[in-house]
Amino acid sequence: MRIALIVAVLILMTGMVSGHSQEVYTVIYTDNGAAPADIPNGTITNHESVWFWMKDSTENSSLVVTLSKDSKSYSSTNLTESCEVDDVGNKIDESCETRFDFSFNKEDSVGLWTIEFTKSVNGTEVDSESGSVYVIEESTTHVENDQDSLLTLRNIAYGVAILSFIGMLFMSVSILKNQALSEDE
Repeated sequence: MRIALIVAVLILMTGMVSGHSQEVYTVIYTDNGAAPADIPNGTITNHESVWFWMKDSTENSSLVVTLSKDSKSYSSTNLTESCEVDDVGNKIDESCETRFDFSFNKEDSVGLWTIEFTKSVNGTEVDSESGSVYVIEESTTHVENDQDSLLTLRNIAYGVAILSFIGMLFMSVSILKNQALSEDE
């Protein structure tokens, strides 16, 4: 029984090994400007994404987000705080957007990106703010090392959780058996 239990735990643990998972960072633009996500050391790896949300409640305001690197530039449409929807919840104006999603998965995404936030009210530019993020190449060596190691913190935690659950089941069965024996006496 114990051998079967150990084999089951090992099989479950091998399925939990994973490499670097793609992250999605969120930047929210409010009445006070951009509130960026917690980007570790100001860098992200290529193949990760950033969502830019327009949450500025200023009446008739819109936002354009522009990302640029070298001679390349990508811009959002005019983002608004909310889009009008019908009774079913579908957007009335399909071109209305509250969020701009950008994935750094292009071949030339590695390097320093400038991010510009341009706020307009009634079609007139009233504020501009800029920031930057550095995109680094994902280290394939790091991913391979993670995939080769069964003793990652996540796997150990999963193993402890599984063993705890199984131990709880055995204790519950033991308590129930003891109660049944004491009732029989």
